Amino acid sequence: MDVHMHSIQDEIMETLSAILSLQVLDAVPIHRGWLNLKWKVITDEGVMFVKQYSAERCQNIDLSEIYLTLRFQEFLHHSGIPCPLPIAKSGNLLHQTPGGQRFVVMPFCPGEMVKPGKLNEHQAHHLGRMTGKMHRLLNEGPSAHRHELFWIPPSISEQLQVWQKAKDQAERSGSPGVLQKLEKRRHLIERMNVQEFEEARTGWTHQDLWVDNLLFYPRELSSILDFDRLRYTYPELDVARSVLSGMLEGETLHINRVSAFLDGYREEIPFAPGEIARSLRLIWWLESPYWLTENMENFGTFPHRFSEEMSWLMDHWDELDERLGQA
Repeated sequence: MDVHMHSIQDEIMETLSAILSLQVLDAVPIHRGWLNLKWKVITDEGVMFVKQYSAERCQNIDLSEIYLTLRFQEFLHHSGIPCPLPIAKSGNLLHQTPGGQRFVVMPFCPGEMVKPGKLNEHQAHHLGRMTGKMHRLLNEGPSAHRHELFWIPPSISEQLQVWQKAKDQAERSGSPGVLQKLEKRRHLIERMNVQEFEEARTGWTHQDLWVDNLLFYPRELSSILDFDRLRYTYPELDVARSVLSGMLEGETLHINRVSAFLDGYREEIPFAPGEIARSLRLIWWLESPYWLTENMENFGTFPHRFSEEMSWLMDHWDELDERLGQA
């Protein structure tokens, strides 16, 4: 840890001790995620998770959005969703050090991370049910009225403009493999029936529901983590992201596990047979501009995984409806 990060850690731990009247015994950095610093903190009151909100990430985010996501997380925890409860002090869930470092604290969750594509049927079913319950709770009662969409599916012409920029840069870098994938992406963009997305339901959505933000026991979900990206968009994006992240192993999409997930989801939310194919096309429409780009060959482990998922969808595009028609 460099001197700057160590200084931030000391400042946050000192404030944590003061506001919660506890003794910090040890703070172990967690090297996951982007920019935000995280720690597993051992205290005399138990083990806690602390996350600092990076000033670099927060500069383009309205703080009210962070407060909102924390309030949603608090509500979901009290409503039976397995997710950690943000610890409040004087009603505040987002804490601040005298030096201006913002952070949250919550109990450290039990459970294990599962590698991409490795969810078993029991875990998939329970994740599906909890995802459905989360969507139902987020989108009923006072939260149910329609909000402005955080993301609106772009038109074909808009996607092609983004694609052209990626292609131009890829030609300058001279990567045949990247150009081949980009060309395949162009063909799919031109064929896309964007009108089908008008049938997708809108609502509050986690938006980051992949295996890095999930903990499991051997037969069930332990906890849903990291609600920072929760926004009003299309809940079925969570369905598609969970399916790709948890049930796509190499070149094999485990249909039995997809069906288990959707069976669980339907215990809480109506979801027609075969609808998952549209959900996968929708997430490709959203994510492919980020993960099928001119620099995809230089991605690290996790971006590379997302790029592989987008490539898999392209390679099996014409099979989605048939393969998933009964799922």
